[in-house]
Formats: sequence, structure tokens, C-alpha cells
Amino acid sequence: MNALTEALAVNRDAVARALPIAEQELAQCRARCAQLESEIRHAKLVLAADLGRANTPEGHQPLHDAMVLILRDHPEGLPAPEIARIVEQRDLYRRRDGGMAGLGQVHARAHNYPKLFVRDGGRIRLRRESDPTP
Repeated sequence: MNALTEALAVNRDAVARALPIAEQELAQCRARCAQLESEIRHAKLVLAADLGRANTPEGHQPLHDAMVLILRDHPEGLPAPEIARIVEQRDLYRRRDGGMAGLGQVHARAHNYPKLFVRDGGRIRLRRESDPTP
């Protein structure tokens, strides 16, 4: 049993003393989660395909590689706005000018890379072996 649980069982004054400690512990846990997310994001970038990386800003990959990375975790596909949001959230891609990918760029990559992507009912997903050849 942690201090907050014990304090809740005892009295209100004990709760008031224990609450800031619990909030501090939560803040530390969140900071550790953010650190782990950053390390995982970096590890995925390291493992991602190197194709076209010379033309992208330092530490980033081409947008279509970032989309593949995301869609591997979502075999049913995602709507383009959701893909753009995740790319930005994970900081997986930057334009040469340092800006983030726009919705139009996600749609364009899905269109320009038919061997990688399929538009399926308002979603973009990775092409499967069972899909007809583009």
C-alpha cells in the first residue's frame, strides 16, 4: 500500500500531506514515459530504411517511410488526417524547410507510391500481397 492509499484510510490531514507526494511521483512517471517514447522513436528511426534519407533533414526519414512505419502498427489502415497527426506527434518527418507534413502530402505519397499504399474506404493502408497489382 502506498502513502496516499494509507492516508486516505486515516484522515483528511494525512491526505493533504500525501497528495503532493503522489502528484510528484506521477510527474516523474510521466517524464520517464516521455523519455522512453523519445528513445523508442529514435530507435525506430535508426531501424527504418535508409532510402532517400540523404535528402531529408538530419534525423528524419522520407514521408513515405514514416507512413510505412505507422501503418505497420495499423493493418486496417488510417485516415490521412490521422496519419499526418501521428507523423507530427512522433516527429517522424520534416520537409526540407523544417516544416511538418501536411494532409495533402500524405495523400500525395499514398497516390505516388501505389506499390506501398492502398486507399481503402477513406483509409490509407499498406499494400498486401493479396491486393491486385497496381
